[in-house]
Amino acid sequence: MAQNDSKSAAPQLSAGDKCGDVCNKIGIACKLIGAIACGDLKMKTVKVGSSDCKTFAKLTPCLGDLYRSYFEKHANRGYLFTENDGEKLTFTQSLSVYESVGAELRAGFGLKVGDSVGICMRNLPEYILAFLAATSVGCRAVPLNSLWTTPELEFAVKDADCKVIFCDTQRLNLITPFAESAGCKLVLCDSKDQDFADKSGALMWDKVVADGKSKPQRPDTSSLTMSSDAMIMYTSGSTGKPKGVVHSQQSLGTAIVGQEIAGFATLDRGFAKAVLIVPLFHITGLTLALGAFVGAQEVHILRKWDAGKCLDIIENRGITRFIGVPTMVKDILEHPAFTVERLRTIKTIGGGGAAMPVALQAKMAQVTGKKSGVQGYGLTETCGACIANQGLDTLKQPKSTGKAFPFLVKACIKDPATGKVMPDGERGELCVLSALNMTRYHNRDEDTSKVLDKEGYFHTGDIAKIEGGFVFILDRLKDIIIRGGENIDCTEVEGAIYSNPKVRECSVFGLPDERLGEVVGCAIFPKEPMTPEDLNEYLKKSSLAKFKVPDAVNIFIHDEELPKGATFKIDRKGMREKYAAVVKARS
Repeated sequence: MAQNDSKSAAPQLSAGDKCGDVCNKIGIACKLIGAIACGDLKMKTVKVGSSDCKTFAKLTPCLGDLYRSYFEKHANRGYLFTENDGEKLTFTQSLSVYESVGAELRAGFGLKVGDSVGICMRNLPEYILAFLAATSVGCRAVPLNSLWTTPELEFAVKDADCKVIFCDTQRLNLITPFAESAGCKLVLCDSKDQDFADKSGALMWDKVVADGKSKPQRPDTSSLTMSSDAMIMYTSGSTGKPKGVVHSQQSLGTAIVGQEIAGFATLDRGFAKAVLIVPLFHITGLTLALGAFVGAQEVHILRKWDAGKCLDIIENRGITRFIGVPTMVKDILEHPAFTVERLRTIKTIGGGGAAMPVALQAKMAQVTGKKSGVQGYGLTETCGACIANQGLDTLKQPKSTGKAFPFLVKACIKDPATGKVMPDGERGELCVLSALNMTRYHNRDEDTSKVLDKEGYFHTGDIAKIEGGFVFILDRLKDIIIRGGENIDCTEVEGAIYSNPKVRECSVFGLPDERLGEVVGCAIFPKEPMTPEDLNEYLKKSSLAKFKVPDAVNIFIHDEELPKGATFKIDRKGMREKYAAVVKARS
């Protein structure tokens, strides 16, 4: 998403910068059109809802056939690299391992096409290989949030009807209490402790790989169609039980091959080394790992986020690509051990999954000397990024999250009340149509009907506007502050707050008010001492309208980082609920 900052100046672009940008875009467009017209990216038309959409002609009903073509092509190049010692698996080795695991799932565990396979662990090579294994033989992969508690895991495992779960030691302890009642078998992936595995009734990863080598490779998947399920990925569950987002062979396959389109615009095409820092149970992390085998990227895996370790990996292994949520970008730039020299090999630095403040974009460009970056917008329901801002557009349109992916995605703004498409520049709900869209929420027909309309558009719940093809995210449909009948965009207020150099993190939300219905509230984590009155006075002098400025009494100062969810997004909903209770207690 893009941040609607005020008082933040993006770096100036020279005439040479602008001319080079135009030439670069023309070159990319020519190559892309050639690949689509007569190359490897030929397209076909498919139905999504009642609408025609484009996907790739080379997609097959089984993802395993698609995977194999890439892995065989890249052969002995390095693919997966571990955190500590950099031990690697080549594409050829990875193919052998995941096909053996897939064979064992079908012949050894007795799974059928369409059966669910859970994956629950921190970022490890086995996570990616287990996902590839399950989906390559027609099973349905179910990434599970590794930060969930036992009750949350039990709900998702039983909701998806997982037959097998691949997990690490910590998650094995959480899943064991209900594994038998759920009827699922466990595979331990991060330990050689056979006694520990035996006590939990789990098989060891190495044994599953070894046993699978003797089973029939590439089992029959002829019953699959393009609409068959490939994955259930659960949402964060910020309201009630988490919803299982179902993706098909077509939507997941389109997302994977679509990485080839994205590859035309990257600066490190052909020799990319990416550091994987976003959790793999999040769509951003998963699509990064899957997209890597499309472009023969090296994937250097960080088990969990640590800015210091990340800097070490970037510097020591010559990483060229860093993609994380804005908090991670800030952590890198503000780490005590950070120097510009340590990022000398980085070609692409950017963020997704949450708003990227303009002030942070400007700081990135200033500190790193790079005048281009990447921002992505997408959701689990759209199989990851479907809108992107990259290159110099991130500086020319710093408040925008970019344009819809060419050829694949259509984006429009609809009136939430009437469903009518709004004209250019008018605000409404952002809706997305593409072959990337989910097919449904698992076991939730009513919830599905609320977000997928008859035309096939997915209603994102984000308030936005489109100007000249650029999408500007303004707020969440459910998070707009309505103060005495006046709508207030949380991101606009956050942008003004972030322009204060003393602020490290902030989150703006609505608080209940007896007279006005709602008023503006915010939580702040400052870099240096600050009082609510200090910030209130600062904002009064900003370009914000007076009614958008939070009163000092509704500004809450934190002495530590603001609470975040598993994907490092600031927990706006949780703080709104917490401080709403504080406000009610005052009266």
